[in-house]
Amino acid sequence: MNHNIEPGTIAEVGIDREAAAHCLTLLSSLEGAANVQLWPADAGVWNNVVIEAVTPQQTYYFKQYREFADIPNYSPPRIPTEQRAQVAQIAQTAAAESFIDGYRLVPAVLARDNTAFVMEAVPDADNLLGYLSSGQCPEAITTALPAALARFHSAARSEYYVDTPLSDNHFRDYKVDLQYHNVAQSLDPERGQILRDFAEWYKQQQECMAHGDLNSKNVLITSGGTAHVIDFEQAHLGTPAYDLAFILSELFIAEIQHKQNPAFHNLSRAFAERYLGALEGYDSSRVAREATLHLAAQVIYRFKGPSHKVWTSYVTDEAREEVLEKAIALIVSEPQPVTAVL
Repeated sequence: MNHNIEPGTIAEVGIDREAAAHCLTLLSSLEGAANVQLWPADAGVWNNVVIEAVTPQQTYYFKQYREFADIPNYSPPRIPTEQRAQVAQIAQTAAAESFIDGYRLVPAVLARDNTAFVMEAVPDADNLLGYLSSGQCPEAITTALPAALARFHSAARSEYYVDTPLSDNHFRDYKVDLQYHNVAQSLDPERGQILRDFAEWYKQQQECMAHGDLNSKNVLITSGGTAHVIDFEQAHLGTPAYDLAFILSELFIAEIQHKQNPAFHNLSRAFAERYLGALEGYDSSRVAREATLHLAAQVIYRFKGPSHKVWTSYVTDEAREEVLEKAIALIVSEPQPVTAVL
């Protein structure tokens, strides 16, 4: 097999040699994976390696999981590399089979081993954050994406995954503490206690598989307008409302920032209504009420968490104050359905 990589090329473009060799090994099992060009890709903050692999036939992405390193502002639990990889593979494979609305929104995993996998690439795509920050609102955000997310939650019930690493919720609980408990510290005592109690309640819930990190960088929009979802490594057993509120928080923020733009009017409500209308096997009114408290916490965290500049640097001070005032007001002991407060 001719990989067509000169000895210095990998180092010159910033790719770890061990990871590159690992990538090429997995690619060798795929038809036509010859004459490969490798390029580094954004791997986020969790000490993964991501490589874009381009062949004459198509483009792939390789993702390798490693032990959590010391990360500024974060102290994740030391989950074994193999477990992290297995969670991502199980979740993405399940999602690829059910995250569908006329087309498959989740790239298929094509080759894998204990610590890495190769998946399809999403061609000609940019992340949703870029669209939202620049005042663009792709139609798929309120059509295909919420409907497909509902199908995923309807299909991926927890009973199918209790004997898999998805049932180990150490990382989920770490994220809940990082976000919800930290947000609670910034609130008045009554609201802070409501949010802390809610966070502890959520840790006991295991209704379905949740993506766990459904933010706007993990939603891709192609030049043709289709939406796609990636990065399932934080998947866990939780509730549908968690994922719903996670992405709603960013739509809610963008809607207020761009309230003079008609394309953003009722954006978050349209998403929630489409999602709840497609959700099967749950009490939609209960999901909607739970989502309100998740939404409040996630919105506040987008402004006060350690990575706030990533998510909200485009938001003006005036919009920020309006968003936070509305989000804080949602934290009550008997929340309204999310569709009533958006």
